[in-house]
Amino acid sequence: VNKRFALQSYEIARKEKLAEIAKIEAAEDKARAENKEAALAAMEAERADKMKQLAQMDADAARERKMNVMRAKKAMETERQERVSEFGEHARPSALAPVLDALGPEMERKSNAILVKNIANQEQRQRIMAVIEQEIEVERERNRKIAVAAMEEERQYRLLIDSKAEAQTEMQSKFSQRQSAVLEEIERERRLSDDDIEIIEKSVQTAQKKAIAESISDKSAEFERKANHRLVLVASEEARRERIADEMEKLKEAEKERELTKLAVLKAEEAERNERPETRPRAPADLDNVHAEINRDFEPSSDEGSWDLMTDEDGKSGPRRGPGKRPSKLASTNVSEDVIDEMKDRQESSSLFCSEDEATKCIIS
Repeated sequence: VNKRFALQSYEIARKEKLAEIAKIEAAEDKARAENKEAALAAMEAERADKMKQLAQMDADAARERKMNVMRAKKAMETERQERVSEFGEHARPSALAPVLDALGPEMERKSNAILVKNIANQEQRQRIMAVIEQEIEVERERNRKIAVAAMEEERQYRLLIDSKAEAQTEMQSKFSQRQSAVLEEIERERRLSDDDIEIIEKSVQTAQKKAIAESISDKSAEFERKANHRLVLVASEEARRERIADEMEKLKEAEKERELTKLAVLKAEEAERNERPETRPRAPADLDNVHAEINRDFEPSSDEGSWDLMTDEDGKSGPRRGPGKRPSKLASTNVSEDVIDEMKDRQESSSLFCSEDEATKCIIS
């Protein structure tokens, strides 16, 4: 393990060193390229300047030659005109001869100057290229020395790492041998002394596992019983609530039917009183007595049957007792919900005091 760790460390260090060397070489290459580009740019600028100067000189020389030719032509034309006007056409020495003799040395001097400048520019270009090549060679030699020194340092470091790894591996192997010997001795003694204990432990573990399995099965059965009991309780509670709701609905319907019957009887009583010739005002106490009497008539006793709304043979509907009982003298009619509410308010009011006609008007309204 230590050797593998040392090899990995050495490989990582070697890769880091190579990366550093690559970075250095890349920086040097970049610097060389920049220097070369700068030198080439300087040379190109100088060459362009020289070419510009040469072009200017050529343009000046051409312009001078054109001027000389024009002056010579003008002189020749003037001389010819003078000959024609004065003496007629005859051969005379040309006036361009002295001009040409004067222009010859000047033109030769300028051409020689141009050649000299071209030669100087060529020599300067060669010197600049030689300097650039020398700088490149010096930079290459310096980089080579740096690379050789880095390789030597890396070799020394690798040798040191290898020696350390070998020493560590040897030490680890010896320690492992000693440790394995000690462990083998301990294991032998344990096997000799713990054979019976191992059998006992196996039996105890088997019993414990069996007890644990039984406890788990008991717990699961108890949990299932509790869950079933909860489900039964929930179902019974829901059924009880449904029964209570049905009974409450039935009670409400019966109460409503009794109220309707009472109100119908009360209206019939009021109508009967209105049909009588004698009308007198009634006090609230009299009205309460009438209501009590009506309630007694409709409340079933122990020896009488219950009251219900039935239809007679002639089509008239009214309250009557069960079979074998005497029918009531009152008859019921259809009463709307508004009339029922009005009669409820009238029954609950204790301060109402009016005549039968006024009561009839209230009921009709």
